[in-house]
Amino acid sequence: GGRRADPSNDSTHCATCGKSMHLVRSSLNALGQSYCNNDSCFSCALCAEAINDGSFQVFEGSPVHSSCFTAHVVPSCVVCDCKVPTNSQGHYSYNKHPFFQNWKYCASHEDSRRCTSCNRVEPRRAPFAQLGDSRVLCDSCCRTTILDSSELAPIWSDVLSFLNDLDLLVWPEMSKIPILSVDFQTLNDKVGQKRSAHVGQGGPITRGLCLTETEGEGVMMPQFSFDPRRNNFSLQHRHYSFGASTAHVTAILVLSGLPKLLTGSILAHEAIHAWLKLHPGYLSLINRTGGEGFDKQSEEGVCQLVAHLYLASQERTLTTHDTSSSFPPGDSGDLNEKHLNQFFKFSIETEKSPIYGEGYRKAAALYEQIGLEPILQFMVENGTLPC
Repeated sequence: GGRRADPSNDSTHCATCGKSMHLVRSSLNALGQSYCNNDSCFSCALCAEAINDGSFQVFEGSPVHSSCFTAHVVPSCVVCDCKVPTNSQGHYSYNKHPFFQNWKYCASHEDSRRCTSCNRVEPRRAPFAQLGDSRVLCDSCCRTTILDSSELAPIWSDVLSFLNDLDLLVWPEMSKIPILSVDFQTLNDKVGQKRSAHVGQGGPITRGLCLTETEGEGVMMPQFSFDPRRNNFSLQHRHYSFGASTAHVTAILVLSGLPKLLTGSILAHEAIHAWLKLHPGYLSLINRTGGEGFDKQSEEGVCQLVAHLYLASQERTLTTHDTSSSFPPGDSGDLNEKHLNQFFKFSIETEKSPIYGEGYRKAAALYEQIGLEPILQFMVENGTLPC
């Protein structure tokens, strides 16, 4: 590359070679500096070629060709592959993913389809896989996608082991709870029924739900099959009937078609809902509060805390299979599990809603002070987080 101008140099000497301006035949002034007017001194910092047309841009304090600036500095939109446009003030204007900040795109594409897992907008050159229920998944999130209830059993077992690692007593009934993978419509139908215990894990769409009483006779469960030629999933349904149960928790529903790590964090969230409902003191709390039970922000906050702790535990054991292990990932858009895990944690940490976001931050601060079990025991006795 070319030489960068030295901002400490005065105007009587060339900012590149340091020669006195009194000793050169021709000089020029630019960026508050003086330069020898030759091909060597006033050159592009990106390509090292002379700037001799009088037109240049400034990059990191140095002059560069306008063409080099456009080619190497101005971002390309990941959706349409064009260079991002300028706004009315002449500044380059674009939006970017809040975490994967190399994922930049024209503001006009803000409403484009997004991956239901990592929330990146869909490039036209590489369409995302369709899940059959209006959702799409990028290639990175497709690698470990969970599509069937049978795939949830080992993840649920891992979550229960994780709770044990947190020194939390796992109720025996928790290992017997039906853990079901359901599609978007089925899950949101359950959320909309008034008898549901809570509205599921937060964000733009509901992803999990802990049922504390039987809603009808059961749920419709999805069966996916992938068609690589069309790059989409076909979706059919079969009915699952709830068996007789005396427990307060009837089933845990999880949105299908999400990566394994995200699914695990959702199950960790729902496991705390189940733990609270199965606690021997829960019915007493219900009676004391006139049926209200737990303060919503407190309950969702501590559930989000455990989801975050689960992701942190997974990150410590992740191995990087991709060659692009650096962060942030490059413009190719290929994410490995570590990148995704970091994003899922980030999403919990930066959630803005009063219930999920502020609830998490309150619970996380308490966790640093007193640990998890004292928080949960206080909630069972008082229905809210400790002050």
